[in-house]
Amino acid sequence: MTIRFDHYDPNEFLSTFIAFIIVLAGISILAWIVFYFIKNSDKTKPVITKRVKILAKLPGAHMVGWYLVECEGGERLKLRTFENHKVLFSVNDIGIIRYQGNTILSFQREITNPIR
Repeated sequence: MTIRFDHYDPNEFLSTFIAFIIVLAGISILAWIVFYFIKNSDKTKPVITKRVKILAKLPGAHMVGWYLVECEGGERLKLRTFENHKVLFSVNDIGIIRYQGNTILSFQREITNPIR
């Protein structure tokens, strides 16, 4: 079976390419808007400060890091950070965490065994 193209219309190709670019731009803008609203959804919630232990780093997207933390009372929380490349804590760290909604604002590690 052979597929043949009897005619080649550059205008048809150009209009198809432009339509593809417009659809791609629309999807990109929609994804950016959804990300913006998810990132700002916690701004109206109260800021909470607790002493926690970082239990695990959960798999997540490239720009969002998810962490499982355990509070002093045994409560476990799933929190995220939108600055995954700037995170300065790791699994088994203990410290004071400030979060708003599900978003980690800061983490201050407790130093238990200082290096001498």
